[in-house]
Amino acid sequence: MSKALLFGISGLIGSSLAPMLSKDFDQVIAPGRKPHGHNDEHLQTPVVNFERLATEHRDLFLGADVLFYCLGTTRSRAGSFADFQRIEWQLANAVLGTARECGVPKVVLISARSADEMSLFGYLRVKGHIERYAKELGFGKLVIARPSLLMGERAESRFFEGLSISLARPLVKPLQKFFPKAAPIRDVELARALARSAQRAKSSLWVIENDELVSLGNEVSKLGQI
Repeated sequence: MSKALLFGISGLIGSSLAPMLSKDFDQVIAPGRKPHGHNDEHLQTPVVNFERLATEHRDLFLGADVLFYCLGTTRSRAGSFADFQRIEWQLANAVLGTARECGVPKVVLISARSADEMSLFGYLRVKGHIERYAKELGFGKLVIARPSLLMGERAESRFFEGLSISLARPLVKPLQKFFPKAAPIRDVELARALARSAQRAKSSLWVIENDELVSLGNEVSKLGQI
């Protein structure tokens, strides 16, 4: 029986990815802090305590073929950069660390375009730090997706991102054609690319930049798959 773990089902990408994974795997486990309504015959959404994943919820990780990490917060939601950094790190440490301890062989991790521990921008430094941590854990296969601006309907409002999306929405396809590395990517495109990357990953590390994510997402769409 094939089994996938999905962390972040309540977010923009996780909610798009969940129904796709339900078609690819016999069992999809999408843990969260609160009850979620996305259950079906293949998808389960148990409520967990992220601070006790390694001690109380190890059974969720056992036997998983792949873990999709779509978790993340924002500085405004966290309240300060220090809290944003703390929350991001605690989530990554709890989920990825437990996955490694439980022998999950493959991880697909959403990061960010230009993520770098040495970046002048705090958000990108944090994402770069999480990338390094994931690499050091030594998973059999690690896919790191680095999307640019994400486009889709979020449950939470992000003013500046929303403004950027409103301005960019009519220009998505031209931007993807002429500026593929920096162009916005739709939530469904990214979700398709993540699902496909898990199937195609062959090397121990595959870092997928925005242009390749767009191409992979559109390729899957054209083929009528996922």
